[in-house]
Amino acid sequence: MRKNHECMKKKIVCVFSVLCMLAFCIAGCTKKMEVQSLLIDGEYVPVDTLLKIDSREISLFEYRYYYSMIKTDMDLGDEQYWEKNEGSLEELKKTVLEHIQYAYAKYELADALGIELKKENRNNVNSLLKEYKAASGSNEAFENDLKDAMLDEALFRKLLESDELSSMIYDYYFGDNGVNQLSTSDIQNYVYENYIHYKQIYVRFDYDGTQTNKQLMDSIIEQLDNGGDFTTLMKKYSRDPNVSSYPNGYYAVKNYDSDLVKHLSALEEGTYSGVITGTSGYYIYLRLGFDDDVLKNIDTFREEMENNFLDDLLEEYIDKQNIEIVSEYYDDISFETLLY
Repeated sequence: MRKNHECMKKKIVCVFSVLCMLAFCIAGCTKKMEVQSLLIDGEYVPVDTLLKIDSREISLFEYRYYYSMIKTDMDLGDEQYWEKNEGSLEELKKTVLEHIQYAYAKYELADALGIELKKENRNNVNSLLKEYKAASGSNEAFENDLKDAMLDEALFRKLLESDELSSMIYDYYFGDNGVNQLSTSDIQNYVYENYIHYKQIYVRFDYDGTQTNKQLMDSIIEQLDNGGDFTTLMKKYSRDPNVSSYPNGYYAVKNYDSDLVKHLSALEEGTYSGVITGTSGYYIYLRLGFDDDVLKNIDTFREEMENNFLDDLLEEYIDKQNIEIVSEYYDDISFETLLY
């Protein structure tokens, strides 16, 4: 049964947003991307190549895609964000360039590993394109969906192909025959070295002029001192909205500079804090050991380690990149000139 067009359209835009963070450019697009124009002083000025990273050209059209996606990620649809946050426009352009650097670093990594798309990968991309076109209902509708996402078919194909290549890089390191597979003990040691496991009891401040909630927390400390079970009291009294989703507790990054980590670091495993005043209410923390809870969350920690490993590799390529601004109109890029 064919999927509803509007539902599929939303899915397309969602996929584009995710690929924005993952995509890196590769050769082999069957069509050339559109040439985008900047609207400067009421005139449309065509700009093809905007900048280069080493010898690789980045068009204004491709740049606009990143620019639009990252803008949305930053302001979440609130256009007043840019007036409220000084320097945010400069930060936007900086972040766009960083993401493009990251994208091209992935391409360089694939090239260094001798990884390239095969016929079966291109067939996968062709099949996906057919699915999206069919879901849109017509070629014209599909093109309109692409335009809504600041894309054309050439750039969309490039993103889908890059997603295939990303999977090949992942498999090279972490697949069944990967050269850097992680064992259970590797992951456990990583968690022990980098995290603090804890539970918390939270209630908000008293906003009615009383001391009811503060007195409640004092009474919980008294119950704990008299042998009360922390988890039982947490389930009964805590107003932490996530307590039911994380019944076995949370993990705090050890090297993160925060009041939470400072309070937790002062505790021995199995001990609890006094009543601590936070930004929105009162807390009592219990520092935990790791027991078998790491095993229950091992896939989450495995993914984090894999991402950290790949990020470190890519940083090496980013550090070596030579960035050249090709177009004289680079400094003219803004919402008004690019996203008209």
